[in-house]
Amino acid sequence: FGSRLRIEHPCVANNNTPASLGGGAGMAIRAAVALLCVFPLCAVGRGSDVCTAEDCEGVALMQRVQTRRHTELATPSFTIQNDSFMKDGEPFVIRAGSIHYARIPREYWRDRLERIRALGLNTITCYAFWNFAEEEEGKVLWDGQRDIVAFFKLAQELGLLVIFRPGPYICAEWDMGGLPAWLLTRESIKLRTYNEPYIEAVDKWWGELLPKMKPLLYSNGGPIIMVQVENEYGSWGHCDTSPNDAKYMFHLYDTLTKHLGTEVLYSTVDGGEDGASTESVLARGSPWKGNATVLATVDGPVREDYSEQFAAQKEFNARGRSPKMWSELWVGWFDF
Repeated sequence: FGSRLRIEHPCVANNNTPASLGGGAGMAIRAAVALLCVFPLCAVGRGSDVCTAEDCEGVALMQRVQTRRHTELATPSFTIQNDSFMKDGEPFVIRAGSIHYARIPREYWRDRLERIRALGLNTITCYAFWNFAEEEEGKVLWDGQRDIVAFFKLAQELGLLVIFRPGPYICAEWDMGGLPAWLLTRESIKLRTYNEPYIEAVDKWWGELLPKMKPLLYSNGGPIIMVQVENEYGSWGHCDTSPNDAKYMFHLYDTLTKHLGTEVLYSTVDGGEDGASTESVLARGSPWKGNATVLATVDGPVREDYSEQFAAQKEFNARGRSPKMWSELWVGWFDF
């Protein structure tokens, strides 16, 4: 996993100083470390290579304790401390590029991901395309190019982490921002707010999608280090003034944690609006101002100076919980 495992044990470091082992190797030798410890323990205090029943009971107990301890140390983690991302306890800089499996024939996935890796990036950001998976209401397909699980597993195989963006609205310059057209046939529906017909459909979609993502979380040995709630909601909603908009975002977070738990970072992204201050767009897009529950990140076009937006981000987030993160850097046709 590219992590580091620190082991303190006389069987590994006889001078009682920690020995650092690569994370992949560390996980592979976890059981071996426990077994290596059996023989010295059997001989200690006995002056003999022969184990008594009492020795063996002690060895078995110690082995279970040591195995559990090393398992805990080897558990991957991705957190925030002192305004920095921490991967397995070490400072980490995310260098990410956006890529959309729904736009790439499956036969070209590996090629495109290898190009991302060759650029020196360590992470991809990727949406889940609802209307690509469920073109017909109630018929969710995961075959061929729709197989997002296979796409994320391939990214991990190539050494890439994943920032997962499940929407439900994704923008992405994609029809209806990924929302299925059949939603519009529902009576009294209002999109992207707390509206019963809309929420019911979102819950069913995420009920299909999110359980597939749980094994892919970084804490479970997968590549997903962060999950984004909605997408640039401050350009649409008004969490600062509309109770239904704030309730919608809270509901999305509750649904995400119901399926994925809280051992993964959650984020929002806002701030790129023309003619609006970053502070106001962040407030419209996230009901978590000053709350460590969800990390607010910023986006926008290429600039000469990003300090103003990063200052607004830091002011919005909880103290010590605001690593500088520009989730989308708009290039290409945005420059014209």
